[in-house]
Amino acid sequence: MIARLAFALTVIPFGLLLHVARQPLNGLDMAVAHDLHAHAVANPAWTRLMAFWTDALGPATWRVVVVGVAAWLAWRGAPLAAGWALITTVAGGACWARG
Repeated sequence: MIARLAFALTVIPFGLLLHVARQPLNGLDMAVAHDLHAHAVANPAWTRLMAFWTDALGPATWRVVVVGVAAWLAWRGAPLAAGWALITTVAGGACWARG
């Protein structure tokens, strides 16, 4: 009973907000997307730089960093922190992969 009430008190306000705000936000979203696309087409070097930046700071890079930090933490005598870092990275990756 309490779970259903909590669900209703959470979902109903956000559903109403989505319904009320949908139209103005769609127009704004389309305008921003159009402007950003025009900028990307007009500035291919900037677009390539941003694509490189995105790839360089992608999930694979951060996984390598976390493994390195976890190894350092374990070496420094903090195995719980190292385990936490690894477990949260794996769990976050699994959740992200599920979509």
